[in-house]
Amino acid sequence: STINTSLDCFFSRIVHLDGVRATSTDACGNPTAHHAGTHHSDRGHDANQSHKDAEFVFEAVFESVEVKQKVFGEIEALCRPDAILCTNTSSLSVTEIASKLKTPERMIAAHFIGPAHLVPLVELCPGNASGPGAAPKVHVFLTSCGKKPIFMKK
Repeated sequence: STINTSLDCFFSRIVHLDGVRATSTDACGNPTAHHAGTHHSDRGHDANQSHKDAEFVFEAVFESVEVKQKVFGEIEALCRPDAILCTNTSSLSVTEIASKLKTPERMIAAHFIGPAHLVPLVELCPGNASGPGAAPKVHVFLTSCGKKPIFMKK
């Protein structure tokens, strides 16, 4: 299924964006191949194709509205139109981050409490434009991953 494929990609490859170019590492931090904007892991996943197939996309860049808006603008152009876009922000406005999107209704904050590999808690916080189906779908997905999502009011 798409969820299993996405989870396989998610857990086998972490992509770091440094503002200039992207580099990929596997889950142990070992460098993997980088080919002209397409990121391949040792397991042969194509990150650009993963975006096209993913039901959920989670972002974790540093806390800057402008950077997050740029990243989500690029992601929105790559992924399927019904993919739910999740920001890992802990302090920025989801509404403001989503304001530059063509489809802000699919944006929600999903803040993983650190260290995320040890702490199962994830805060879910929709923005003003978030659609009614986004939060429940993210809740179900995170629960299936062994996380404990909670809904935030503010």
